[in-house]
Amino acid sequence: MQAPDIPSNESLRMQALVRLRILDTDRDQRYDRLTEIAASIAGTPIALISLVDSNRQWFKSSLGLDESETPRRVSFCAHAINQDEPLLVPDVRADARFADNPLVTGDPHIGSYSGFQLVSSEGMPVGTLCVIDTEVHGLSEEQCFQLRSLARVLMDMLEKDAVMYDLANTAERTILFENILKTYLPSNTWSRLQGTQGPESFSIEDERIPAYVLFMDAKGFTSYSEKNEPDQVLETLNRYYDSFIATIFHNGGDINKFIGDAILATFDDADAGFRSALEIQQQSREISEKQPIDQKLEFRIGLHAGSAISGTVGNYVRKEQTLIGDVINTASRLQSVCPASGILYSQEFRDALTLRTAPSRRYRLQLKGKGTEIVAYLAGIRRVVPG
Repeated sequence: MQAPDIPSNESLRMQALVRLRILDTDRDQRYDRLTEIAASIAGTPIALISLVDSNRQWFKSSLGLDESETPRRVSFCAHAINQDEPLLVPDVRADARFADNPLVTGDPHIGSYSGFQLVSSEGMPVGTLCVIDTEVHGLSEEQCFQLRSLARVLMDMLEKDAVMYDLANTAERTILFENILKTYLPSNTWSRLQGTQGPESFSIEDERIPAYVLFMDAKGFTSYSEKNEPDQVLETLNRYYDSFIATIFHNGGDINKFIGDAILATFDDADAGFRSALEIQQQSREISEKQPIDQKLEFRIGLHAGSAISGTVGNYVRKEQTLIGDVINTASRLQSVCPASGILYSQEFRDALTLRTAPSRRYRLQLKGKGTEIVAYLAGIRRVVPG
């Protein structure tokens, strides 16, 4: 038996085969129909779509043969890809290259072989459409013409399927990437991104906006983190935040960022921010009732209204869109002096409310880093602990 030669362009040929993304894929009725047609044209019991891999020939479709692949060293098709014209061997037992081939002397007892090359658009032979008989069997010129034409149709199918696979994979990855971006970016950043034509055109101009800010964090979180493993801390925090985040977005808010255990959220109006704060504290109590005593968290919320700059910090290596302004700092300071499970909101925030709220105690506070006192109101709790 003469083993098939390895083509001089084997590396390029294998690249073309890999680009088809066809190896080891599932059976496909479209390709099975082509082998049925090929067998009908040739009048043979066996027809194969054979792709010649590095060490094997693999059958995308096989009619009359149970095997899904055979070694390349005994492959007739591996001989066929080494020549430009179809490999026509009407009597393999009379051909020294194949007479003692195990596929001739044993199952499936090949008697004749006709292989029509599958040539890629790059000009690389990746396999064959072949017809096989167990007896001596020649083909007419008309049969050869039809089978050669069928091989071209088959090659077109393989390449178009590869393109469709790439397009589908690209679309799937694009959807996944968009979902990741929407999850990790503030909503207003995502909205601006939607209108861009490409990365080179994407920039966020600094913009002054009215901001109704909710700033919240967990009281005693540093101490809690010291006493628990990081995975437990993250699990507990997310148990609360699953509900809090849904509430913020349900009320039309946007989460600008997470800062450790803290959340910075913004709203288009004060009412939405206040509703979110009330609902979050109610949810916090309900979740804590189900938590072990050492896994309970209490949250403080500060609310303030003002204006902020929405813009980008960083450089071309790493950027982040954020809000800059005293309105953020004030909301954070209000949160820091608020009692656990409380909501402390500024006079400016209160003035923007149209909701009817329960009577709240009024405080004059000297917040850290602020030059003047601020008037604030406490929802649901009677005292403020300075800090």
